[in-house]
Amino acid sequence: DSTLIAKRLARDKIVVAASPDYLARYGTPNRPEDISAHQSLALGQAWSWEFANGAQTVAIRLTPRLRSDNTAALRTAALAGLGLLRTTEITISDDLVSGRLIAVLADHIENSSTGIFALYQNSHRGVLRQRLFLDHMAQWFKARRS
Repeated sequence: DSTLIAKRLARDKIVVAASPDYLARYGTPNRPEDISAHQSLALGQAWSWEFANGAQTVAIRLTPRLRSDNTAALRTAALAGLGLLRTTEITISDDLVSGRLIAVLADHIENSSTGIFALYQNSHRGVLRQRLFLDHMAQWFKARRS
């Protein structure tokens, strides 16, 4: 809807991650092309993951061990050592900080426009409450990343 306003509440990054157990058993992918030799945990109907290759983007075909439209289920599978997960950093931030999941291939992922946005109507009613809520949410995401 072109009448809506989008405000970025937080920057986020796409990450590929796996459990230490998975990486110990199957090795750490060092290049996007290594993904084809690994088990993946695919969100929705994704059949490939895109990676930056210099100025170009390369799509790597997946061999999904598990496919789901539920990010929480895929996170649980990654924690259990079932494969590589591609998701947003905020989704698994606690797992990355604790070491339960380890990010891989960070240099090959383009993250310029990823983020968490609030969409709202341009209205004069409730502007102060709306602004206070959006500022609160932006601070909440900022504190979560620290």
